[in-house]
Amino acid sequence: MAFVIPGLTSCGEDFLDLQPSTSVSDEQAFSSVESAQTVLNAAYAYVGHYQNHTLSYIAADVMGEDLTVTSGAYGWPTYNWNQYSYMYAQSPVSSPWWTGYANYIWPINYQAIDCVNSIIGHANLLPETSERTELLAQAHAIRGYCYHWLIRLFAGAYNYKPDGPGVILRTDPATATSEHLPRATVAQVYSQIISDLAFAYENVANSSTDYVTKQSAALLLARAYLDMNDFSNAKKHAEAAAGNVFDGSNLMSQEEWGSGFKDHNNEWLWYFNFTPSTCNIYASIPSFYWFAESMEGIEYGGQVDAGAVHDLGNEIWDGYGTIRATKAFVQLFDNNDVRKRFPFYVNEEDGFFTSKFGHRTMMGD
Repeated sequence: MAFVIPGLTSCGEDFLDLQPSTSVSDEQAFSSVESAQTVLNAAYAYVGHYQNHTLSYIAADVMGEDLTVTSGAYGWPTYNWNQYSYMYAQSPVSSPWWTGYANYIWPINYQAIDCVNSIIGHANLLPETSERTELLAQAHAIRGYCYHWLIRLFAGAYNYKPDGPGVILRTDPATATSEHLPRATVAQVYSQIISDLAFAYENVANSSTDYVTKQSAALLLARAYLDMNDFSNAKKHAEAAAGNVFDGSNLMSQEEWGSGFKDHNNEWLWYFNFTPSTCNIYASIPSFYWFAESMEGIEYGGQVDAGAVHDLGNEIWDGYGTIRATKAFVQLFDNNDVRKRFPFYVNEEDGFFTSKFGHRTMMGD
């Protein structure tokens, strides 16, 4: 097969429509650990792409009861981004683009899985070195991570019906003549997730948190075990992820917490190192969550007239701004709680704006 190395672009380009010069053959890709690293980088790029990273996290958020999606972007068209995710509408309900999420999250996760399947399947071509072990650990981590997203969004809960239909479980490199596989059971998919993440946990040596580390592999394992109601293993790996430090010394400061999660710190176990050229711009998470830091002359958390939001807003970033917090969620926080980042609302039924996720030098960065 040939590999396509994606770029992280926003909605202005189709990331699958690339020139042949960005493709490499198996022989090129696995001629050395260094060249195989480009395949891993491609997998990370697919994971960080807005069709995966942005849509997955927002869809998961708005399927709960704390956040909602509104169509009121006050000047910008919303294109129905995630508008129906809270209804579990996996495919477009009518003609507009973004009413569902299946057409984006499903294929791009399998693109990432295909990349790491090829790394795992061709590992025997690489010399047995610590670098190869690290490459394999990262590949297994990404595969476990992607399957965990797929099984949660496209199948029933493990504790509901473990023998029910899960998702397509492909662990070998795909080719044009590969057999079409049926959906594996939920239990089979979770078994693969645990196997992959356990391999990563046991073999990863990397300590840079823009790639998977031992602690972040433990974190992913803890979450998977939690979904399986295996609370003993969930606790064990959550403690490993926390580094067994529970006195608060390894937590971010109040100032860091309130800075908009724009830069990583000691508390971050895994992050995507978005830059101005890879940050997904208007299709980024900050674009949907952040609108303004506060409103001039308006009590924090107060109501603002729709026609005044641009005139009164401080530190405005004109993204979509369509993700809102429900009043019930906002009321869970005391006024002096640093986590209460809900500066204003326009219509109570639409919910409160949040300023949790900020920007640095440009939209989405």
